[in-house]
Amino acid sequence: MKDLKKISGARESSAGDDFHLLWAARKALSLLEPNTRLKALGIEGPDKEEADFLDPEGDRLLAVDLAEYFGGECFNTADNVILSQLKYSTRNPEKEWTAARLCEGKDSTGRGSVIRRLADAFERYYSVYGREAVLRKLKLKLVSNRPTSKRLECALCMAQGLLNQHSPRFGTKKVLDLLAEEEHAEIERLFRASGLGSYEFTDFLRVLDFSDCGEQSRFGQKIELVKELGRYGMGEISAQYRALKDLIWDRMMPEAWKQKPLTKYDILPVFGCPTFERVYPAQPKFELPPHVLERKEASELARTVVGSAGKPICLHSSGGKGKTILVQKLEKELPQHSVVIVFDCYGGGIYLNPADTRHTPKRAILQIANELAARTGGPLLLEFNLSPADLLRELLKRLEIAILLIQKLNPDALVVIVIDAADNSVYAAREKNEKSFIHDLLKQPLPSGSRLVVTCRTENKEILNLLEHESFELGGFELSESAAHLRCYFPGATDEQAEEFHRLTNGIPRLQEYALSFRQEGLDAVLASLRPGGKTLEGIFESWFDEARRRAGAPEHIDRICEALIALPRPVPLVYAAALAGVPSGTLESFCVDIRFGVVVENETISFRNQDFEDYLRQRFPNMEDIAGRIADLLYQNRHQDRYAAYHLDTFLVRTGRFEELRDLVFEEELGSIVTDPVEQQEIKLNRIRSALKIAANQKERADIFKLLLIAAETVKTDAAVRKLIMENADLVEKIGDPQTVQRLHLDVGRQEWPVPGLLQCAKVLSRFEATKAKASENLKEAGGWLRWHAGLPEDRRHLYPIESKDIAAGAEAMCRS
Repeated sequence: MKDLKKISGARESSAGDDFHLLWAARKALSLLEPNTRLKALGIEGPDKEEADFLDPEGDRLLAVDLAEYFGGECFNTADNVILSQLKYSTRNPEKEWTAARLCEGKDSTGRGSVIRRLADAFERYYSVYGREAVLRKLKLKLVSNRPTSKRLECALCMAQGLLNQHSPRFGTKKVLDLLAEEEHAEIERLFRASGLGSYEFTDFLRVLDFSDCGEQSRFGQKIELVKELGRYGMGEISAQYRALKDLIWDRMMPEAWKQKPLTKYDILPVFGCPTFERVYPAQPKFELPPHVLERKEASELARTVVGSAGKPICLHSSGGKGKTILVQKLEKELPQHSVVIVFDCYGGGIYLNPADTRHTPKRAILQIANELAARTGGPLLLEFNLSPADLLRELLKRLEIAILLIQKLNPDALVVIVIDAADNSVYAAREKNEKSFIHDLLKQPLPSGSRLVVTCRTENKEILNLLEHESFELGGFELSESAAHLRCYFPGATDEQAEEFHRLTNGIPRLQEYALSFRQEGLDAVLASLRPGGKTLEGIFESWFDEARRRAGAPEHIDRICEALIALPRPVPLVYAAALAGVPSGTLESFCVDIRFGVVVENETISFRNQDFEDYLRQRFPNMEDIAGRIADLLYQNRHQDRYAAYHLDTFLVRTGRFEELRDLVFEEELGSIVTDPVEQQEIKLNRIRSALKIAANQKERADIFKLLLIAAETVKTDAAVRKLIMENADLVEKIGDPQTVQRLHLDVGRQEWPVPGLLQCAKVLSRFEATKAKASENLKEAGGWLRWHAGLPEDRRHLYPIESKDIAAGAEAMCRS
C-alpha cells in the first residue's frame, strides 16, 4: 500500500513538473509577441540579483514559481510584476481551495502553508521596496487547476472591496469587524496563518489574486490549450515546444540559480532565429490618438465579420473616418477568445521607402503568421526563403492550428486577419514594379473559423480586384460620439457647443482632430476654425493650399510642389522637390510651414504625416505619367553628383522605357565617388541590371539579355565578397560608408546560423553614431541571448560556434559606447 502511495505521489509530482514546464514555455513564447509589455520571465523565482538582495538565506521566496516583469526586467525598472505559485493536481482537480486548505502547514501556525509562503514573499518585497511601490506594482497569484471555494472568493472580494474604499492604511481588525460572520472567519484564518502584522496583512490582501484558479478560469482554459498543442501532431509544434521546454527545464535546475530571467533574446536562439526583426519583418507603426472612443460601428462590424463565412469583408470609407482605429477595437466585440491580427500596409508613411517592402509576401505573410503564432501559441514560421505560394500555404496551415486552439476554449471564437490600408500595398507594388501580397490572399479560400478583412478608401476599392465580398462602409461620428470626443478635451462643453462641433465637422474624426489642434487657445478658437459653414477634410486641405498660394504669390508654384512630393521616391530631399517643381528653396520651405499638419520635414527631407493628406494629393494630381520623364531627366543629370539620383534612376528609366540609357549605365558607367559605400554600390548595380533585364526581355533583345546575365553573375559574386569583407572589417564602414551599410548587413547576419560575430561587429560600428546607438544596444542584447545559448551547449559542440578575440573586443567597445 505504501508503494502504491509512493507511485501515486511520484506521478502527481511528475504531472506538476510537466505542467510547470509547459505553462512556463507558453509564457516564454509570449515574450516574442510584438509590442508586448512582458519583458522578462523568472523561472523558479524572481530575478536572481533581486532574490539575493531580498532573501539572502533563500527561504522566504519559496512561493515564487514564476515571476513576470512588465515594462522592465526587474522590480525596480518594471511597471508591474506578477509573482505566481503554481499548484497542479491530477488526482483531485475538483477539490476546492478553502481558507483552511490554504493554511495547512507543518504546524498549527501555518508555517510552510500556501498562504504563509505567499505572505513571506510579500513581506520581503514590502520591507525592502516600500508600501507605495509594492501596492503600485506587485500582484501575488495562486495559479491552479483546482477552484477556490465560493466562500473564500466572496470573503476575499468583500475584503478587497472594503480596502479599495479606504486607500490609506486600514488595519485587519477594522476589516474583520465590517465583514459578515462567514467572511470574517475565512479572512481571520488567512491572517493568523500569514504571520504578518495587522496593517501588512491588509496590504497583502490588496495584491492577492486567486482569479487563475479552477478549470473555468483563464488558467484552466490555457491548460486545455497547452494539452491540445501536445496532442497536435505537427512537427513544428513538437520541435518548437520541445526546444522551449528544454530551455525552461535547464532554468529549473539548481545550477541555473544565478541566471537572469528569460527575455526575448533568450528565446530567439532556441528557434535558431538570429534577430527579432527576422521574425517580425513588417511591424505595425500605428499612431493612435490619445483618446480612443467607443463606436457603435465596432459591434456592427463584428456582426458582419461573424456572418461573412467564406467571403472577405471590405471596410471602406472616405478619408478621416477612423478605419484604422475601428479595427483596433474589433477583437473585444467578437466572441470570447477570438484573435484579431491587424497588418499595417501604410507603415506610418514608410510603405514607399526603398528599404520598406511590406507589400511583398516575404514580409507581409511572415509578419502575419508569426503574430498569429505568438498570440495563439502555435508554431512560428521560421523558414525565410519560401516562394510566395509556399508562404501562403504555411499561413493557411497556421490559421488551421490557431482556429483549432481557440475553438477549444470557445467553439464560436474566430481568427480574423485584417489588412489595414490594403490600397497602399497595391500602390507600393506598382511604384516598385512588383506584386502586392493582397491579391493572392484575397483569392485564397480561408479555413472555416477564420475571416479576412481589408480596409481601403472607398474610391480605391477597384484596385483591390475584389470578387465576391461583404461591403461595410464606415460613416462619421454620431452626435453623441462627437460630444464625447469634444469633452475629452473640454469636459465643460455644453450640449449646444457639442452639437455645433458635430455639425461643423460633419462628424469626421480626423477633421475634429485638426480643429482640436487649436485647443490651447480655448473652445471658442476650436469652433471658430470651423465657422461659418463648417469644413470637410478636403476643405481643410484646400484652406491650407489657399493660404500657401496667397503667401507664395505664384499659385502655380504650389501645384508643382505637390506634384513633386507625390511623384518623387520617399523620403523626398528638399533640394529635389524644389528642383523638380522649379521653385526657390525658400518657397518650398514656406509651403511646408503652411501645410505643417500634412507633412513632416526631417533631416532635409519631406514625408507625409498621414494617409489622408497623401491620398488627397493623389486625387488632386492623378496623372503622374507626364512628370516621370522630367524626374528621369533630373536624376540622370545628377547621377554622378548625388546618391539619391544614383539609387532611384533605374526606376524612372524603366517607367519611361529608356532602355538604351539604362543599358549603357550597366555596360559602360561606374558609380564613381558619389556612392562610397561598397555594399550600396553593389545594390545599385544589381537594381540597374534587373531593371534593364525587364525591358530587354520585353523587347526580345537577346544579345543584351545574355550580356546582362553575365554581368549580373559577376556582380552577385562581387557583392558576396564585398559583404564578407565588410563584416570581417567593420572599421571600413567609418572610412568608406555610413551606419546604414551595417544596418543592411544586419539582414545578412539574420541569415547566418551563428550570428554572434556579425552582431558584435554591427554593434561596434553602430555604437559610434549617435543616431544608431539604440540599434547597437539591440544588437548587443541579441548577441547576449546567443552567447547564453552557446554557454548551455555541451563542451564538445562549442567549437562549432567560434568567437574570436576581435569579436569580443568589438562587443566590449559597443558596450562602452552604448
